[in-house]
Parts: sequence; structure tokens; C-alpha cells
Amino acid sequence: MASKLKKLFNKSPSAADGSNSSISNSTAEPAPQNATPTTQPTAQQPVSEEPPYDPSLRPRFLIIGAGHRGNAYARAIKSSTNGIVAAVADIHTYKRESLAERYGIPENLCFSDWRDILKPESREIIRSSGGIDGVLICTLDQTHAEIATALIPFGWHVLIEKPLATTYLDCLKIQSAIQSTNVVFAIGHVLRYSPHNRLLHRLLTQDKIVGEIVAIEHKEPIGWYHFSHSYVRGNWHKESESGPSILTKCCHDLDILLWFLCSPQPFDPDDTTTRPDEPSNVYSTGKLTYFHKRNKPQNATNNCITCPESVERACMYSAKKIYFENPSGLRGGFNTGWPVDIVYPEIEDDPGNFETKTNNLLKRLEEGPYGRCVYDGHNDVVDNQVVVMSWDGDDNDAKDSGRGPKTATLTMTAFTHAICQRKTVIYGTKGELHSDTSWPAAPAAGQTKRPMGQPQTSLHSISFTDPYAQWVSHTPDEADRFSGHGGGDTGLAKAFVSAVEAVKVHGWDVGKAQRVHIGAGIDEAVRAHGMAWCAEDSRASGERKVWASWDAEQREML
Repeated sequence: MASKLKKLFNKSPSAADGSNSSISNSTAEPAPQNATPTTQPTAQQPVSEEPPYDPSLRPRFLIIGAGHRGNAYARAIKSSTNGIVAAVADIHTYKRESLAERYGIPENLCFSDWRDILKPESREIIRSSGGIDGVLICTLDQTHAEIATALIPFGWHVLIEKPLATTYLDCLKIQSAIQSTNVVFAIGHVLRYSPHNRLLHRLLTQDKIVGEIVAIEHKEPIGWYHFSHSYVRGNWHKESESGPSILTKCCHDLDILLWFLCSPQPFDPDDTTTRPDEPSNVYSTGKLTYFHKRNKPQNATNNCITCPESVERACMYSAKKIYFENPSGLRGGFNTGWPVDIVYPEIEDDPGNFETKTNNLLKRLEEGPYGRCVYDGHNDVVDNQVVVMSWDGDDNDAKDSGRGPKTATLTMTAFTHAICQRKTVIYGTKGELHSDTSWPAAPAAGQTKRPMGQPQTSLHSISFTDPYAQWVSHTPDEADRFSGHGGGDTGLAKAFVSAVEAVKVHGWDVGKAQRVHIGAGIDEAVRAHGMAWCAEDSRASGERKVWASWDAEQREML
């Protein structure tokens, strides 16, 4: 087992699952606009035999929402695909103009409001400028449903950042719109597309390295200051505005668990073996355990910038520490990326000196949400939660079909040093497989500690018939780390562009492009989101939920 695992790990993940190497990222620029593009196969696709094609046919994309996620996908489209970032819409002038300048978008294809795109005159401008083939919706979560249901009828292929929507009913409305329109659909479940998870999926579902899966334990360590930044101070701090944290943070964790256990192969209506094996029951428990007014230090004010120095210096969640002094901050880590640029988006292009930028950042913290006390009670999303999904199994299914009784447990917690470096243990009938994306990489010469954000990933296998545990580790390359989510951001962008390209250039039907390139559809996306809301209902009520009944009840309300 050790030699086999090592051999697979040292191949590109797409080579490991029998396809071309496009899922492994490249920082190289794409062919020039007038060059002849070639089809870029994805990890779901066999080696492509499609011929080169006319550069004028390169797929063109509109980015709606020019924040972190919009920029991540735009960067991946430019660096790793034949796609063109052709248009942008964002209400924030700086973000819109910055993305437009970076990707050479003309002014007439820059929109200050996505609704402007609906106007006949805007549609004519888009048409006369080369058209749009696909849209990436990367706005605030609560706007996804309105934008998607307005634009899908235009026939543009669509990628929607996770979560799909902030209510299950809105997810079902998007599902209905997708199913009634012949378009490619992708969701920002980027964990499916990282090299590490692609290999893990191959080992479990095709090579069956642990036999039949009996149980999975999956941990999502959000990270102590990441949670305070995003879920106490940030956009996802209140359930009524953005949804529960098990949805906004972990819908793609639930998705990969369902990918392993429920729908390991893309559903093909002509192949009954691909029908999903849906969970039987869902149970969840958890609370907002720590970020309460009762834990607010005596004499603390509502804002870290105005807080008495003796109180502020003793608080680990001090905004001064997180955004200035710690390795995550401007001074401590010379960091102008996340999370600093969430507070101060213009920091990279600010012409001022270091002191000017410091003063501007302090002002943002004093006046905005990211400087407020984490104990003030303005947040209500859960900071520690466990979800258990169980499958009763079907005695009528064939032996070794993967449809036997099993369980999957997801633990989401804020209180970790690691930030989103997930750990998974899979227990099977023939062995165990341990997956860890937080192994410390060796420090560089002259360093005594590993730099932040430079983990290794590891797979550690134990066969019941082998007396020795075997493991291999792998350091993600620069492209994977730059991409985000261990290469998942670029992997998803490449899959989406390749699917659109297959339909537009090579004449594939949408269903084939969806299965071969994306590897999942709207049904899988909605199922993962439904699982999050079902778990939240279970947590709130303290009751176990029967998944089929819960889902049917929700759909009746549509």
C-alpha cells in the first residue's frame, strides 16, 4: 500500500485519476489574444483530442463582485485557462476600476450595478463588444439568488460563489432556474477541485484503498482570529443577514463528505449506478460558546482603538494586534493582503507612505466594524458545532457497492491555531486513511519557525493486514498556495471555463460538459446546502432529522 500511495501522490492528481494534468496549476500567462488556443482538459476529463481553434472564439466572462473571491477567479481564468475576463460589475468604484485595470476591461464593460446589465442598451454594448458566455457571481451571499435568477434566463453559463444562497428556498429557486435553462452551472465548492482532495477521492472511491467506507471524521479548524474577523466582526456575523456559520463556512465541507459517500460519480440519468446514496438522518449540536457580553473585560469600550491601553493590551482579539502587530497584520507581517485588505481595500494602491497607511488603517478600524469589541454581542452565529450524518444502508444493493451503513461527522470550531487546514480520518473495512492539510513544512534556511500559510498536505494510510503505518507528505507548489484552498480556486475556474469552452467551441451538449468538466451539478450543490440547514434545524431543536422528510417539507413550501 505504501508504494502505491507514494506513486499516486507523486503524480499530478489528474494523472492519478486517469486524465490530463490540467488540475495542477500554472502561474504562466495564457496564450496572447491572437494566439491559437488549445482545449485545456480538466480532472474529470480524459486527455482531450479537440483541435486548436480560432482565438476569436475564446470564452468571455463577466465578474459580478470584484472583491476577494471575484479577484481569485479572475486571476485563475487569466493565468490558467483560455478564458477572457471581459466585463466587471461592482458597486465599489475602487474595486471595479482595480479589477478592470488589471484585466484590461474597457470602460463601457464596467458596470456600477449588476442591474445595469439587464438594460437593453447594456446588452447591446455587451453584444457589440464580443458578447459574454459566462457569469461569475461573487457578491455578498444574500444577493446571490436575486442576481442568479435574473441572469440565468439569458442563457449565460453561471458560477456562483458559495453559499449558493442564504435560504434553502432561494437555493431551490436557483435549482429550478438552472433546470429550466440549458446552461453550465458551477458552485464555489472549491475543496472538490484541490489536488489533495482529488487524489483523496480517487483513493477512496476508485482504488478503494480502505475497502468500503464505514465512518469519516472531518474537522474544519476555522482559526481563532479568522473567526473573529469574519464571523464576529465581518460579513458573516449575523445569521439573519448571511445564514448560519455551518452554511457559510462549511457547506463545501459537507459537499466533499457527500462527494465521498453520497454521489462519488457525477449523476448520469442513463446510468443507474450513479444515483446518489442520500443520508438517512442528520443530527447536530453546538452553540455560540465564547463571544458574549459576559466575557467582555471590565472597563473595555465598544472599539479596540478607543479601549483603555491596559485592557486592550491584555486582549488577544485586539484589532490593533490582529491588523497591525501579529503576523497577520500590517506591521507584524508586512501584510497588505487578507485580512488587512478587507478592512482597507485600497491599501496596496495607496500612494502614501507606511505611516500614512497606518493612520488610514487605524481610522478604518475606529469607524468601521473590524475595530469593534468582539464581546459586544452584535454577533450570533455558532462558533463550535458538530454535525453527524448517518446512512441506514440498503440490503438490496450489491456487495461492495458503497451503499452500506455508514456515518460522517463534521466538527467546525473557531478555537484553533490552524486556519482552515482541514483534517480527515476515514475508517474502512480494510484500513484507515488519515488526511491532513496542516502538517508544518520545513522552515527555510535561516528560519526557526515555519512561515504562516505554508503547510504541507499529508496522506497517512494504515492497512489492517500490514503491521506498519505508511504515510507520504506533499508541499503544495507556489501556484496551489497562490490560488487559494490548496489549488482549489484555480481547479474550479479551469473546470468551469473548460465546460463553457466545450459547449461554445466544440459543440458538446451541456449535460456532457457538466459531467465531464464540472463533475457535479445543481442537485449536488443544493443537497450540500440543504444538509447545512437541516443540521442547523437539528441543532436549534435538539432533535434528529430524517433527511428525506425534512427535504420534502422544504420543497413543499416552494
